[in-house]
Amino acid sequence: MPGPKVNIVQKSATEAKGGDEVAVVQVKKSIPLWVFIVVPVILLSWGGGFLAIKSILHQNEVARVEAEEKKKQAEKENEDDAKVSVFTMEPMLINLASEGDRLMHLEVQLAIETQNSKTSRELQSKLDQIQDEWTMLLSSKSEKELRKIENRKKLQDDLLSRVNHVLKKGKANKVYFLNFLVQ
Repeated sequence: MPGPKVNIVQKSATEAKGGDEVAVVQVKKSIPLWVFIVVPVILLSWGGGFLAIKSILHQNEVARVEAEEKKKQAEKENEDDAKVSVFTMEPMLINLASEGDRLMHLEVQLAIETQNSKTSRELQSKLDQIQDEWTMLLSSKSEKELRKIENRKKLQDDLLSRVNHVLKKGKANKVYFLNFLVQ
């Protein structure tokens, strides 16, 4: 590449004391055209690189925050799932199997212990099926059967089995008698 253009201009000047003429050289430099192209390109590429890096770092930060939120939500759900849940049924009045002329009935209120809150929600959604299963089972029992404590223990197991038969996703752990009155 050729160097800068130099224009030499001679001017005469007179010194105050001697009157000698002195040649003054003035140099004019022009900036090459390539500097006006290369420098902005470099600056723009640096700026673009900076913005790209900043954007990537921001995306990584957003992804990290979202991952932390999902992790916290999953931990919360797991805590919910780890908690045993007890669902209390409404009291039921059931006619018992008759023994002779006397009509007997059972007034009972039951509670169901489930593995977690998800199972409890499933249980609530299938409440009608569970009550139907229980009504069929309890109405087949006689007063004499229900008066013996060992029969009541077996009845709890049978009721639990009926609940778990209806539930598809979760499992009930235990059935409790909250109220048990034979009249």
